[in-house]
Amino acid sequence: MIRKSDIILGLCLILLGIASALYPMLVSKTGGTLEVSVDGKHYGSYPLFIERKVKIKNGDHENIFEIKDGKVKMIASSCKNQICVNTRPISRQSQNIVCLPNHVMLSIVNESKKDKEDLDAISN
Repeated sequence: MIRKSDIILGLCLILLGIASALYPMLVSKTGGTLEVSVDGKHYGSYPLFIERKVKIKNGDHENIFEIKDGKVKMIASSCKNQICVNTRPISRQSQNIVCLPNHVMLSIVNESKKDKEDLDAISN
């Protein structure tokens, strides 16, 4: 037999689950810097407030991304499946666009996080 307290407990657990799923989207900050890596190596850093198109060449592979209105979108790629081109634009920290065939990763980082990574072990 289901008691009133069981229903209340169930509703509380459902609300807790919904809140924990929405929390990262609500607290993540927009803006910051786009970090680009090719073959796992740093390729470049681009602020999101400057609109531009950037072409990345890696051997026979080519990707073009665009920064516009504080968002980043992969607009062209030489890869076969075009998953990276069909990915939604990113604008919040910790969001990524990845082109696996071309070994390209676009990541948005917060300025303060980037500054902390520049410190070495001794200066921490």
